[in-house]
Amino acid sequence: MRVNKLWAFALVVVLLGLLSYRVIEIFEFGKELNYHDFEECVLVPGITGAEDITRYSDSIILTSSDDRLTLWDIPTTRNGGPSNTEQGAIYAVVLPPNESPQNTQIFKLALEGFPQSVAFHPHGIYLFNQSLLFVINHAYAQGGERVDVFSVTPSKTADELNPPLKLVYEYTLGEKFLTEVSYGCANDILVVAPGKFYITQYQPFPDSKESGRDGFMYKLKGMFAVLSKSDWTYVRYCEYSTDASAGTNREITCQISGKGVSLNGINKNQKGDLIFVADPIVRQLKVFKRDRNDNTLSVLSSVPTPYAVDNIELDGESGRIMLSAIGSVSRHFKHVSTRVSGKESSNPGGAQELLVHGTTFKVQDLLLQDGDLLSSISAACKFGSRLVLGSWEDNGVLICPLVE
Repeated sequence: MRVNKLWAFALVVVLLGLLSYRVIEIFEFGKELNYHDFEECVLVPGITGAEDITRYSDSIILTSSDDRLTLWDIPTTRNGGPSNTEQGAIYAVVLPPNESPQNTQIFKLALEGFPQSVAFHPHGIYLFNQSLLFVINHAYAQGGERVDVFSVTPSKTADELNPPLKLVYEYTLGEKFLTEVSYGCANDILVVAPGKFYITQYQPFPDSKESGRDGFMYKLKGMFAVLSKSDWTYVRYCEYSTDASAGTNREITCQISGKGVSLNGINKNQKGDLIFVADPIVRQLKVFKRDRNDNTLSVLSSVPTPYAVDNIELDGESGRIMLSAIGSVSRHFKHVSTRVSGKESSNPGGAQELLVHGTTFKVQDLLLQDGDLLSSISAACKFGSRLVLGSWEDNGVLICPLVE
């Protein structure tokens, strides 16, 4: 009996040791950060939660905006949650190539024709053919999980006081399907052809339709998925009808194309034969080979990243692939907890770049700042000779020189 107790004790010690190792590995406790190349960055305030960014032209970028701390992290008992979160928005950021960042203009774009009964909490966005903007929308009880599609055209009244672009609501994709499988946790979208797209799900368990992300069990399940490094999040390939007769609420058919621990941002290379998906919890960038005939994906590589990646942005002109940089996973969670408690905090972040040479892939660090300028960096977009950085929860965008 004594021997059995000793073996049981030894087993507990080993399991606790393995758990401790896994916690330290994932949350990066004690990670040393080297801040660099941020000294000339300029903060342009005015956009809360510019989570995802896409380039429209040499002088205009588009970004999603929402108060995601209230939406997800502040409990309903303290006036948080979807029903207590103000409507999100799409912004245009205007900065001609030779202008100083101090002359940046920000315009909130009207969503013409968008149903007034539907909530708008945008997350990942994708601009297809410079004419259609696809927006993942966590509308929760006021519209479900959905992709809303808007036409994008230059405004005829654009000037210093009026927006440069016009957004007109066209249709909604997959409300029924996405509400069922990824309620509150669809993340990013990549459109590869008319009627064909990939979409990521970054949480293994959909939000509760009754309590959202409130509750101990929801958080416990999420922590178990993280610590077990289970491949319980997905990339789905979806199709829908592009026929105008399909109406404004269009069904989608989807199949799982890839799996990961926390699949997040998604994009492609210029040719469209490689698909890149961020898996920030394990600090990897997953590279898939895309069959352009049937759009199936096969794993080509899992590329380690110096810092965890949220969104991925392809510069259509140069082909360069920019990645956000989350300085430290543990600092990220500590920052969220501190902000929710009502206190000020900062969270380091910056930018990285994916280098592609044939079938060889490497991620290099471009810029890292301590978060005093902008915390919780979620997007890095090449904008001429500059980088524009966005945050999933902080106020403003950061405009920095692109150091070659």
